[in-house]
Amino acid sequence: MTVESSTIQCIKNKMTDELSGLYDKNEAKNITSLLIENVCKLDKTRQISEAAYVPDDVKMNEINRVFRKLISGMPIQYVLGETEFYGRKFMVSPTVLIPRPETEEVVEVAINYCTNRPQPRILDIGTGSGIIAVTLAAELNEAEVFASDIADDILSVAKRNASLHHVQVSFICHNLWEHPDDLPGKLDCIVSNPPYITEEEKKHMHQHVLNHEPHEALFVPDNDPVQFYRQIAKIAKQKLRDGGMVVCEINEAFATESIKCFADVNFGNIFVYDDINKKSRILTATKT
Repeated sequence: MTVESSTIQCIKNKMTDELSGLYDKNEAKNITSLLIENVCKLDKTRQISEAAYVPDDVKMNEINRVFRKLISGMPIQYVLGETEFYGRKFMVSPTVLIPRPETEEVVEVAINYCTNRPQPRILDIGTGSGIIAVTLAAELNEAEVFASDIADDILSVAKRNASLHHVQVSFICHNLWEHPDDLPGKLDCIVSNPPYITEEEKKHMHQHVLNHEPHEALFVPDNDPVQFYRQIAKIAKQKLRDGGMVVCEINEAFATESIKCFADVNFGNIFVYDDINKKSRILTATKT
């Protein structure tokens, strides 16, 4: 499927109509705007003021190359190889999860906690693209930031993002279920956005997520949906200083079960907060 050469506005209208079969109308509009911004170097303001602009053949070929991938269901972030998080551009690939806006709130909680602590030591468990670790390192100049994930190909994306934003993060290839001694100790804060979507919930997800994003970063078994939180709690009990905090993104449907994971190992001040969508999505717990 191709889009014929025309004005930017006509091209956007055509692509929005075609993508509306995969996304709702507003999301389709946002995706087409991102495509035009990336290929034609026109931000949203200029796309309005220069609506009559007609891309040359080279740009039209690139627009159609990208559009064919989008219409196949590939997320725009993977097509472009980048996304935005906490006001910064980050590289992404199909080996890592595309960050969601609500994860910014998890980062905000961690920043607020660490801001007044001298030279805080922070670990991001399951770093993926590195968005949490890199953002924390960029926002907290005195912090010593560590980030772990299970495979080198995942960490390679995170390392590129650390280099892109000129921050120092110590990356650790680590299986959460093995060798806890490989992780650093005397930490002030552990942050994590682990897998938490059940197999049952998978039935209600968009196909462009199911077909393209890494399942190991998304899904957990129906019979043990909080297995990652239980393990994180055990590690946090061992690695955090007294008074240190865990900040996790959680599944709203299992808030009570997630709280129990930390209560079972004697964490105190366990709270769950709503995110911007009024969903119980952010858990904090303090080592006592």
